[in-house]
Amino acid sequence: MLYQSQFQRSEPPSKSHISCSAYASDEKGNYPLHCHSYYEISFILSGERYQIFNGKKYHIKKNTLFLIPPLVMHGNDNITDVEDIVLQFSTSFLSSLSTIIRPEMKLVLEGELPYIELNENEKAYETMIRLASNSEREKLLLNNEPYDFRQAAAIECRRNSLVFELISCLLSDKKAYISDKYSNLTKLNSLNEVIDLITNDPKHIPDMNTAAQITGTSYYNFSRIFKEATGMNYSEYTNTVRIGYAEGLLMNTELTITEIAELSGIDTPSYFTKLFKQVIGFSPTEYRRMYKGT
Repeated sequence: MLYQSQFQRSEPPSKSHISCSAYASDEKGNYPLHCHSYYEISFILSGERYQIFNGKKYHIKKNTLFLIPPLVMHGNDNITDVEDIVLQFSTSFLSSLSTIIRPEMKLVLEGELPYIELNENEKAYETMIRLASNSEREKLLLNNEPYDFRQAAAIECRRNSLVFELISCLLSDKKAYISDKYSNLTKLNSLNEVIDLITNDPKHIPDMNTAAQITGTSYYNFSRIFKEATGMNYSEYTNTVRIGYAEGLLMNTELTITEIAELSGIDTPSYFTKLFKQVIGFSPTEYRRMYKGT
């Protein structure tokens, strides 16, 4: 299970953090379910894939921008070869955009879907292409010897300004808005310890009473805050984490389905198979055969 161990522990959430990377993956490309404390924007430059977002699967194509808020479970399965660009930025970076955007506010896309399609004549599309080009320049710079600090600083400043420009375009074109969904940022941050416990050991996930005690809130308030922050109720979220963990075991081990179900914290193999198919769209056996040919 991939969580903040690869992001938050190396860079605390309070730090203004941005990364921008261009990727190319083949039709068998897959990224298991995971979450992190940063925003993520994924933009498909070419190809098609299934994007999984809080247990729902969306078929997305070229020129689609997907916005993933902090702590939301997500992953993807390629349908064809895919080229994409991925941005990650902290909540504190978002609030640094403007004096009127407070840290507890949230960036949200218009409409009910977590993605939008950009037209090639739109400013937001042009900005994404420039971000992809800037990312390629950064890759070339990192491979150069000796390292050019001045150029690195210039590329970083350009990247940051382009991310500012992208968010500005989405807001001004009414493709996104700023929501005052989180009443208190400290409540969101208080979930980090619980999320860490859930994702580090899916076999021993605390029940909701215990989780509420860890955050120092009542059962009712914890349930409400958790749903606000993640978009899922506690049982849905923990089951999705278990399935994300099982994905990795199916892809990287020779363990049986029964063994994987047990390690994922699900004692009944038949229920594990049903839940896995519900979240991923394939049975565990079909999934393993697809990615390992066995």
